[in-house]
Amino acid sequence: MRRVALGIFLGLALGLAIGWFGFRPHKAEKKTEPRKILYYRNPMNPAATSPVPMKDEMGMDYIPVYSDEVQRGPKPSGNAVWINPAFVQNIGVVTETVEKRTLTHIIRTSGALAFDERKVYFVNSKIMGWVDKLYVNYTGQYVKRGQALFSLYSPDLVSAEQEYLEAIQYLKEMRQSGSPDSVKTAQIMADSAKRRLLYWDIPMGEIAAIEETGTARKTMTIISPDKGVVVEKMVIQGQQVMPGMPLYKIADLSTVWVMGPIYQYDLLWIKLGQQALVSISYLPGRTLAGTVTFISPTINEETKTGSVRVELINSKDFELKPGMFATVELSSTLPEKVIAVPDQAIIRSGERTLAVMSLGNGYFEPRDVGLGVTGQGYVQVLNGISESENIVVSSQFLIDSESNLKAAVSQMTLHHHQGSAVPAVPPGQAPAPTTKPPEKKPPASKKRETAPVMTPMPGMTGGQGMTAAPASTPGQMQHHH
Repeated sequence: MRRVALGIFLGLALGLAIGWFGFRPHKAEKKTEPRKILYYRNPMNPAATSPVPMKDEMGMDYIPVYSDEVQRGPKPSGNAVWINPAFVQNIGVVTETVEKRTLTHIIRTSGALAFDERKVYFVNSKIMGWVDKLYVNYTGQYVKRGQALFSLYSPDLVSAEQEYLEAIQYLKEMRQSGSPDSVKTAQIMADSAKRRLLYWDIPMGEIAAIEETGTARKTMTIISPDKGVVVEKMVIQGQQVMPGMPLYKIADLSTVWVMGPIYQYDLLWIKLGQQALVSISYLPGRTLAGTVTFISPTINEETKTGSVRVELINSKDFELKPGMFATVELSSTLPEKVIAVPDQAIIRSGERTLAVMSLGNGYFEPRDVGLGVTGQGYVQVLNGISESENIVVSSQFLIDSESNLKAAVSQMTLHHHQGSAVPAVPPGQAPAPTTKPPEKKPPASKKRETAPVMTPMPGMTGGQGMTAAPASTPGQMQHHH
């Protein structure tokens, strides 16, 4: 009885265990369906597609396009290119809404301080003589207008003074006892002698002193024509002076110039009377205000730059010294707002200027745009883009790399000019094949003799001057397809 009871107990336990494990709820296994391939596209030319796997002319495999990669949505009109949204998100594409802006262009250039050419004077003598005494005898000395520079002894000058005194004496005698015609003739002679002294730059004060004393002077004093600093001294005491010889160069430093080169594409921003900011390392932390007073009418053929002159008012201590290096900043603002996009959003290929526009639903469109002036990182758009559209401002070159945008644009342009544009592909459907799939070749006979062949390089299917390889076996051909 104990054995029977033990058997019944073990049977019941085994039945309960089988029932528990047999009827215990199991987690449903997820079944993953294979991805469906819609078509294959050429990696170097997205416009070329094929319904079956194949290779291009360079031996590269066509890339499969899966159904889950295509986003539903109507294809916009125009040369729109669809990009996988997952790829767009991974590369961090940034778009910006196009709007009108006030462009301010800042031009920076550098130049050297120079003399104001309108206030530079040369001092010379119009008669031959010798320097008797030098009053201004070193470079850098400041002189005032009418200040004596040196005294000059000239025999010709002494003779001219003596003739003038004789003409004055004769005029006095004719006024006392001569006829009216004699007085008139004497007056003409006196005026002629005085005019000769004036032509030699004899000051009126010295001529009056000669008339008063009645004695010719041995030397003549040469005075400064204006105030300024002696920047060059070419005369020494006792030196013989010839007519026209430069003796002093005097410059008025109350105003100085800054001549700066400006590239030709920036010249349209500069106007006469425009304000400029000038910085000099000699005066750290200070910015000087200047005015544009001249714009060169010509362009340097070598540097393709024009010259702009900025005038500065010097301090009383002449802190602005000609020859100093200065930095000039010119700021100009357009009178009205214009459509402008970030300069980095423009793709310049040399012959064309493109912008990538975001059309939504993963579609992007390249457009030819006309550009105007630039300022503060933005460029004016004259045509091709309208306000409130979305433009790609970042990673547009990565988009170009993924979809081979330039190749697609060139292909579309080629088809457009030939009158056979690439048909639009509805999302979720495979496009019409643009490349014929490779045809199956009959297997080569084993008894057929084959000529020696040259093995092509990897990735090549043969070329000029090379014999094609023997046909592959049927198994290999089937495996290829």
